[in-house]
Amino acid sequence: MSYWILAVLVASSIVVFEGAVAWWIVPLCIIVVAWKRGQENWKRVLGIVLCVAIGMRLFLYIREVTHPSFMVDDAIHGQLVLNPNQLKVNGDLVTGTATLEAGTKHEKVFFYYVVESESEQQAFLQLHEVVRVSVEGAIEEIEHARNKGNFDAKNYYLSLGVLHALKVERMNSSMKPVSGFWSFVEHLRSQLLQVVRTQKDSRIKQYTGALLLADRSGFSEEEWEQYKQLGLLHLLAISGLHISLMVACIERLCWRSGITREKTRGLLVLFVVLYGFVIGWNISGTRAIGMVLLGVLSKPFIKKRGSMQMDCLLWMAIASILVWPGILLNVAFQLSYGLTVIIIFLSKWQRAVLPRIRANLWVPIGMSLIALPLLCQYFFYWNALSILLTALFSVLFEMLLFPLLTAYLVAVLLGLSSLIDLLTTFGEFILSGVSRVLTFCQQLSFTKFTLGIWDKWEVILFLTILIVVGILFEQRKMTIRKGIVCIIALLALLIEVPYHWGTELVMVDVGQGDSILLLAPGWNQATLIDTGGLSDFKQKEAWRHRKKKDQGITTVVPALQAEGLSELSQVMLSHGDEDHVGNLKTIAKHLTIRQLIIGKGMEKIPLMQEMKKRYPKTQWRLVLAGDEWKWNETTWKVLWPKDLSHAENEDSILALVTVMKQTILLTGDASEKVEEAVVRAHPNLQFSILKVGHHGSRTSSGEALLKLVQPRVAFISCGKHNHYGHPSPETLARLKATGAIIFRTDQDGQIRLQFTREKLEVTTRLTKRKKELKQ
Repeated sequence: MSYWILAVLVASSIVVFEGAVAWWIVPLCIIVVAWKRGQENWKRVLGIVLCVAIGMRLFLYIREVTHPSFMVDDAIHGQLVLNPNQLKVNGDLVTGTATLEAGTKHEKVFFYYVVESESEQQAFLQLHEVVRVSVEGAIEEIEHARNKGNFDAKNYYLSLGVLHALKVERMNSSMKPVSGFWSFVEHLRSQLLQVVRTQKDSRIKQYTGALLLADRSGFSEEEWEQYKQLGLLHLLAISGLHISLMVACIERLCWRSGITREKTRGLLVLFVVLYGFVIGWNISGTRAIGMVLLGVLSKPFIKKRGSMQMDCLLWMAIASILVWPGILLNVAFQLSYGLTVIIIFLSKWQRAVLPRIRANLWVPIGMSLIALPLLCQYFFYWNALSILLTALFSVLFEMLLFPLLTAYLVAVLLGLSSLIDLLTTFGEFILSGVSRVLTFCQQLSFTKFTLGIWDKWEVILFLTILIVVGILFEQRKMTIRKGIVCIIALLALLIEVPYHWGTELVMVDVGQGDSILLLAPGWNQATLIDTGGLSDFKQKEAWRHRKKKDQGITTVVPALQAEGLSELSQVMLSHGDEDHVGNLKTIAKHLTIRQLIIGKGMEKIPLMQEMKKRYPKTQWRLVLAGDEWKWNETTWKVLWPKDLSHAENEDSILALVTVMKQTILLTGDASEKVEEAVVRAHPNLQFSILKVGHHGSRTSSGEALLKLVQPRVAFISCGKHNHYGHPSPETLARLKATGAIIFRTDQDGQIRLQFTREKLEVTTRLTKRKKELKQ
């Protein structure tokens, strides 16, 4: 049956990921193989039934996605069913997923609502039961990732069955409790989480919530980042390792107590189902629980158990798709099921082919290698220490952390304060030690290899090499010479992955700010012009203050690492505004900056003084009008500032960058006054691509500049629905009058310009626009 299941999984992936028609040949070939290899008629019948069932479910999925209950811009007068375990209160902003009911229509939505008073905020914070509340608002579209490598909200929420966002404009203060079994269960879970959250802040409390209760709300962001950078995040987020340990403990306890195997199986089924409600049936937990249930229930009927784990996993994947095919888009689903498949396969293959090698050594190595393209798709880099740390952390969790966290949870539920204090003290000692080890490992930069997101042909070639290696070992035909050839082929491919073959200019969408990346051929050959940054609009009242995530961490650093960058050859800062330099310190923490380019005089501002102290090896280039230099077959010429820079808008660096036959004018936030001065100083100024000044403000990109030069392409960096109304209608009208093709990050997302000897190709991330211009 494995071939039939594999065929429907591939077919489901093609539908959900909107693959090309040509890909359908793959599941059809697998079905042909399944038909020929399946000698028993009942397996063929079951396989056909499975294909039909999945086909019908995929048809219904497409219908639900393309014909939803509500449409974008619909005005809503209805009710929201709110689950306290799916809400997040951040200052005066409440967000979460909920069921929207309006007349006979209903749909699961992501909603956001700005509360009007502190008492209303407290009502949400103290909510511990499922309620129904009347709302008014408007349906909005959930967007895909605006940059390569950024979080894709559209795919994430679609994987949860959420098709739209709801902007709640008014909400009735009256909340009516919802009765029913599911509401009762969610109420109990909310109470359980609240009991744990009210304990004294400590590491053991954080780990208990994250690992045993699937609640990461109190987990330290810094430690979470440590696990991510060291390649251990899957152990915390998606492994389900603790469920296997719980089942093993219960089995041993029952057997030692003289309980029969039949009753033990019944107790296991009851326990894992109840535990599923405790963790909210999250993806990794559901996968692990489902495998336990299928394994326990099928034991009396299956004599051959060699492939039981893999069969259980595949049937759980089929069950998940039948519930909601969009779950294939979920990163946790991909990693949880993908890594589990690799672990089961490697364990079985190692026992058959390499019995002399210890499984606890081979499996982490093989898993890190085989899963490399998948991990790089979301984390962009591989840490060599992940192999050792994965093996050590698994042993540590099984032998020490799991018993410790379980004892802590039991003590909290029973209210044993003295035991809680003892376990908290001991847990702090152990977990702080773990944190110190992780911090030390994190500082070893030579173990981290940034590969970026792989191209499709690289993934196919990588897996082909691994398959060839596996076949050679399995057929006992692997020799030293063949092994060396395979190792060289793998290393050559891994070296090639982060290599950039062409010249590109990428305008990163940082909202209301600027950040432009110029990529040249080679490894780590990149210049960043401005870093973006969020301006801090402080709220009048303390309770309204929202915790903001570092835009450098969420947007710019992932966009750079997705390109395979671990270093930046140059970082040029046009001036000192927060929306142009605010992410500099974050970027410097994650990528090596070889040279900083700023206007002469700007080195005196506090940020630059701090950078000099923290990064003494970074070179500095202080520029004024007239300075020129070359970098990787590109030439740079500074047109402004003429005098010492004070880091203000009027001191923005105006620079001409020549790439092949194209010349780009970078303008920072310079005003018309500066542009006029530059035009007077350079009456023969020529450029083909314009970075529109000051986010499209009406005081930039004035008549003097645009009458002298008519650019072929103009691109504007501005935030969607920004407070300033950028870009202004006047500026857009002036640009259109020149015949320039206009691209905007607020509408198009990330903008990418690819330069070749024959043409200039412009593509956009969100709107999928594509324009080709001859050189």
